[in-house]
Amino acid sequence: RPLKGELSIIPSEIIILTASLHQLPHSHYRFKDKVK
Repeated sequence: RPLKGELSIIPSEIIILTASLHQLPHSHYRFKDKVK
């Protein structure tokens, strides 16, 4: 805990929501190439 009374938060788990999958280009571009 910092001296100024601030609270430090350490994430123990990262959750990727399905709504944000469009921000991941790898699988999207691979699928787009197969369609062409």
